[in-house]
Amino acid sequence: MCYCGQKISTLMERLHESAYMSKWYEEKPKVRRDLYTMMLVTVRPVTMNYRLFITYNFECLASVITYIYIYFKCI
Repeated sequence: MCYCGQKISTLMERLHESAYMSKWYEEKPKVRRDLYTMMLVTVRPVTMNYRLFITYNFECLASVITYIYIYFKCI
């Protein structure tokens, strides 16, 4: 789950960068408008979360692994 959340965030960032780095300013007005809209939508970070409490990403995965390690170390 954490890997999927991180992958979605990373792909949205790459999509935004790709749209921005393209020569959108040389395209027809319709294509420019569509690319501009896509850049506006993808500029906001996209995250997978559970009830706005836990965000699924690599940080979450690292903390889960750390707590599991601590738990088994205490046993």
